[in-house]
Amino acid sequence: KMAQGLQDVIASNVNSEEEYNNVVGRISKGLTSLTYWGEQPGTSGPAYQGAVVIFLAILGFFFASKKYKYWILGATALSIALAWGSNFMPLSNFFIDFVPFYNKFRAPSSILVVAELLLPFVAVIGLYRFYKSGELTEEYKKKILLFCTSGILGITLILLLFGKNILGFSTPAEQAYLPPYILDYLVGERYKMFQSDAIKAMVYVGITAGVLFLSMQNKLH
Repeated sequence: KMAQGLQDVIASNVNSEEEYNNVVGRISKGLTSLTYWGEQPGTSGPAYQGAVVIFLAILGFFFASKKYKYWILGATALSIALAWGSNFMPLSNFFIDFVPFYNKFRAPSSILVVAELLLPFVAVIGLYRFYKSGELTEEYKKKILLFCTSGILGITLILLLFGKNILGFSTPAEQAYLPPYILDYLVGERYKMFQSDAIKAMVYVGITAGVLFLSMQNKLH
């Protein structure tokens, strides 16, 4: 859909074959992906977890017992920091020099598989404790559920409303090479995609929080 839209935008703004060839050349230099505007080269997009998994994982860090949540939090944070690669060279160089076989990784971002495993793990532990543990009071569970839900929905709403200014939705190369009408089209389409996903995330998180709250009130069986 975006590819066809881009062709239509070019067709409506180009008046000669020479101008068309010039635009195609600029696109080949500045555009690597229609939907990805991050800094990773040669990727179809970043690794990610779903909104519900992230929401439940955040709850899990509050509800899970200490023997689980601290090492899970530490390992998750470490894997994310290592995935930064050249953006956090002191840590990357330390692991390359002193951790056996770490230098065999083809891409630093592959270490994110650790976070992708641990976040659902702590989410499951948190859910188990939410329903089964007698150590967690109803008041504490309600407070944490309200705090996490409002925080996530609030941050998502801010990004939904002001995301274009905060996130940019374009790369320096695109800004340097692409004609303004193509750049405006790409930013607009990417922002629409982001808004659609943000709304879905808010709905999913709201439904999940609602189910947890109603289950506490014994209104779901």
